[in-house]
Amino acid sequence: ALHKKLPIPNLTLILDLPAKTALKRIHKRAKHRELFEKIEFMQKLRKKYLSLPKLLPKENIKTINANAPTQKVFALAVKEIEKTLSEQRETKGKPNTAKKRLTKENKNNNPQKK
Repeated sequence: ALHKKLPIPNLTLILDLPAKTALKRIHKRAKHRELFEKIEFMQKLRKKYLSLPKLLPKENIKTINANAPTQKVFALAVKEIEKTLSEQRETKGKPNTAKKRLTKENKNNNPQKK
């Protein structure tokens, strides 16, 4: 796996939205289009993101319907975050690989005097 040496996130949220809806939202807020803001590309990208939970079954990847009203999407995201935090507390706060690695990196990059 390409990400084998990278830290594993405690939670990954995929905010799923049909490409057409995403483009409509982009056009409402943006004055110009980016190169990647084409329907075909966005459809392929969405398909790849939605395949991640199957490709990475050991990772905590959750998909949220971002086509719902903003407050609903927010509530679903908060629910998943709270669930993950609760599960971590139940494991007595033992850091996962990602937290261990980040802690080690922060110590190594800390410019404080020794």
